[in-house]
Amino acid sequence: MKKKTKLVILSLTLTAALFVLPGCQQAQKMMDDTKSEAKKITNSANTDIDKYNQYMDILNALSASGELTTLETDYLSKLSDENGNYVQENVETFFINVPYALSNQILENATDIPDTKPKMAVDADAKKLIPAMEKEIDLFTQITSYYSEKDYVNDDYKKGKELHAQIIEAIKATRIPADTFKIGMSSIIEEKTKKERADAKKNNNKVQLALLDSIDAADALLTEVDNYTEALNKLDDETDWENLTEEDVENIQLPTPNVENLTALNEKLSASMEKLANFTDKEIKEDGYSLSNASSINLYVNTGKNLKTNVNELIQFTKTNTLTLDNAFPEYFYKSYDKLINDYNEIVK
Repeated sequence: MKKKTKLVILSLTLTAALFVLPGCQQAQKMMDDTKSEAKKITNSANTDIDKYNQYMDILNALSASGELTTLETDYLSKLSDENGNYVQENVETFFINVPYALSNQILENATDIPDTKPKMAVDADAKKLIPAMEKEIDLFTQITSYYSEKDYVNDDYKKGKELHAQIIEAIKATRIPADTFKIGMSSIIEEKTKKERADAKKNNNKVQLALLDSIDAADALLTEVDNYTEALNKLDDETDWENLTEEDVENIQLPTPNVENLTALNEKLSASMEKLANFTDKEIKEDGYSLSNASSINLYVNTGKNLKTNVNELIQFTKTNTLTLDNAFPEYFYKSYDKLINDYNEIVK
């Protein structure tokens, strides 16, 4: 792997950044505004469930591994430098995929959602966010056609440069309503989750309680890993990588995660996953789920095991003093966490 002499970070004002540690492959940087916002869809019988789930689809598209964030990161990693400037030399090999689900499912007829009943606290934010997302998708669709059809041969990259500038501005414009929408949805999710847990306890829904316990443990793990990641980001901000020798880079003192907390939370996650794995099809059905949910629960448990493994790997690196710039960033943890939430949504939606 080619050695690098500094961290390469795309501006956080643009999108979820690429966090490239020396000697590492690119991975999404998870800071406060870019860490996973994939959240839980509750199994509520409230009349607002359809609108709520539509908003959840939009929220998940904005998560660190969501469709829109992935699209933004993919584009910026190929045709933009860390300052948002156009990188022409990568045009010949440029290719991005605008997800069908993003424009034809998640955002299909989405403009009208904020005006539907019941009213929700995030309606005003959604009203600004949805058009901004639609503009981004339109620009990405245009630039994909422009390069795939090699129109740059005829205009000396003129339209490509124009579209690039518009995309950078569109990404910035999306970030503002996206951030307020995420904050608003977090409050709504918290209230719904409290109600769901209370209902599950009242009705003795053992499967649902085990699911909620597993999500609580995963969320607590996310907080711990986020704290560690923020320490990594602080190191990056305070280090003048360009003026360091390779020996200096190798001697960098890396922050370490809280092993005691990670171990305790991993045990809680493991216990809840084991409980879920031991439920019979009959018990799952009695709890209000279908047999197809039973299959989804099995997938969810497997993803939970992967998350546990990712945490154990981070613990092992720390205990054995083998944390390096090559393995410090917990990329796979974040990917597993996002998949866990997506798997959960499949169970309860």
